[in-house]
Amino acid sequence: MKKDKKINKLTDEKQKQYENQAMSQWGEDRVRQSTQRWNSCGDKKKEQIMEECNSIFQELADNMQHGVDSHVIQELLIKWHQFIQYFYEPSLEVLRGLGDIYSYDSEFRKVFETIDPKLPDFLHSSINCYVDELEMIWLESQYEVLQE
Repeated sequence: MKKDKKINKLTDEKQKQYENQAMSQWGEDRVRQSTQRWNSCGDKKKEQIMEECNSIFQELADNMQHGVDSHVIQELLIKWHQFIQYFYEPSLEVLRGLGDIYSYDSEFRKVFETIDPKLPDFLHSSINCYVDELEMIWLESQYEVLQE
């Protein structure tokens, strides 16, 4: 069994760096909303959120052997998607973008590699699979609307 590794609490400096990066990628309003939601949480709630974050990513790492499109992984990604909603309501584009960042951004990659060296690429693939499924569900619902 793997030893659980945790994602460390962000320093104020690192948080500011991520906020600036997010603003350039997704816009100031979304980042402001996220910052307001986070700052409205007390220390105990922030700790609970970080524990949930660690748990989700550790569970994903522990279950990689099931494959990116497995029921187990897709259920964990539902939990991840719900977790993201602590900060903002993500579009499908943003969810897919997070998968890209987790794999391609060197800082995020290092964070996830501390949990498991294969995790960043696995997250990228499994999040793409998850978003593909959500897009298909949306397209099917739109097709049904057009058929009425």
